[in-house]
Amino acid sequence: MIVGYIALLARIIMLGLERIVLKFMNEYDSTAVASLFFLFAALFLTPVFFFVPVGVYSIFIPSLILLTLTSSLVYSFGFYAYVRAISVGDTSLVAPLYNSSLLWLLLMSFLFLDEDITLYSVSGGIIMFAGMMLLYPGSIKSKLNAIRESKSSMYMIAGSIFIAIGRTIDTYIIQTIDEKLYAFLSNLFIGLFLLLLVIYQSNTQQIRNILRDKRKIIVLSGALNGWSYLFLLIAISFLGVTIAEPTSLLSVFVTAYFAKRFLDEKVKERIHGMILMIIGAILLFIT
Repeated sequence: MIVGYIALLARIIMLGLERIVLKFMNEYDSTAVASLFFLFAALFLTPVFFFVPVGVYSIFIPSLILLTLTSSLVYSFGFYAYVRAISVGDTSLVAPLYNSSLLWLLLMSFLFLDEDITLYSVSGGIIMFAGMMLLYPGSIKSKLNAIRESKSSMYMIAGSIFIAIGRTIDTYIIQTIDEKLYAFLSNLFIGLFLLLLVIYQSNTQQIRNILRDKRKIIVLSGALNGWSYLFLLIAISFLGVTIAEPTSLLSVFVTAYFAKRFLDEKVKERIHGMILMIIGAILLFIT
């Protein structure tokens, strides 16, 4: 249990910092950024092979490979939208919207993992929605219009749906194979899927530009991405997805702090919405 909580703390800090680092890449094509984001994550995860038992490789049957490829493809859509949302909007605004993935995760868990929807979870969903409304100024109508007209908000909400699907597949897969090996393969496949899209779009010059001008930043973002994901999988394996995912939401405060300090974003008026969304997320998973 202690290992799980340590992993969860590392996940919270790294995830919060990851969004700030990505913001410094907003002048580049989001597909190219996302591709390098995951390929460098895979590179930083290669040391896990020293800790994966040899017998684990024999378990990688075709169905598990297919599931890993499927989850990676789903994540490719989700994290492209995630990177795009950060590049075009305030990190302190879109980071809480990332939490809406928990609503979709709850639905996926109910449909595919035999988890129940309770009065607490319904209440949590309502509170999360109220918290999301507080992130935007004005009346209810103006808030809804602001969400609909905000490209960054729509990107993040759409991305959260795909991320929830990926998390559901994760929970199933790591019951069968080593989470360290899966973290490496997942990041590698996501990066390769996005790289193929960059090549298809004849946009490889963006890759070269990023590696030339922002090499340190993209390498740092990849390290934060890879290790934060590994720590999430470790936390899930020790504590379960229903504890690991909601607690990870505390990363929004890490993001908000650094967004205020380094990006001069207007954070104060969004704090109440962030707090409500976290309370709602906790209620989602009370049994």
